[in-house]
Amino acid sequence: MNPDDHTYASAVVRSQKIHKRKAADFYPTPPDVTVALLRWLNLAYGTKVWEPACGDGAMSRVLMEYVGESNVLASDLREDSGFGRGGVNFLKCVPRVATTYSPDWIITNPPFDVAAAFIEKALSFTDNVAMLLKSQYWHAKSRIHLFERHPPSWVLPLTWRPAFLELERGTSPLMDVSWMVWRKGETETRFEPIRRPSAREMSRLSFDIPELSQLLG
Repeated sequence: MNPDDHTYASAVVRSQKIHKRKAADFYPTPPDVTVALLRWLNLAYGTKVWEPACGDGAMSRVLMEYVGESNVLASDLREDSGFGRGGVNFLKCVPRVATTYSPDWIITNPPFDVAAAFIEKALSFTDNVAMLLKSQYWHAKSRIHLFERHPPSWVLPLTWRPAFLELERGTSPLMDVSWMVWRKGETETRFEPIRRPSAREMSRLSFDIPELSQLLG
């Protein structure tokens, strides 16, 4: 490899060659990412939220802090996720599931390969949806029809690059991500960068955050 090749693209390629992709696209969401969204949404305590790709509960635990543990339905396709209800295929859920739970919001970090299907499915259950996606998600011809059918109300780029697995790999974060928000009654897409929560804000969570100082720089 050319020693002068230090582009973003080459760094991503090197990372992909060294580190195999996680099964079921399991990349736990750092808690500051969820806190940033919830601070912006300002959801009332008691808001019912469904997290359909909960994994190990990284996002769900933060949601529970803000809206109450009993108001968060956490589910995951994997049986061995260790949190919430395992073995639940969100994309195959029938409307009565959502009717029974009646979520006010669906908030998740969907598996990238099926993100479009997650968006469509979530919007069939509720008008209020937030999905964590790559900032370049809409930069694809194949997704223009999805955008035309379901334009997000808000595009909220994070003003930092979250460390999904980089801390365990000893590498620097490379991916820019944004929250895409669909909110009832809001049909015009707007754009607003959101700042990273402070260490003080993060320390208010009731559960321990491993390597908090590294997460917050």
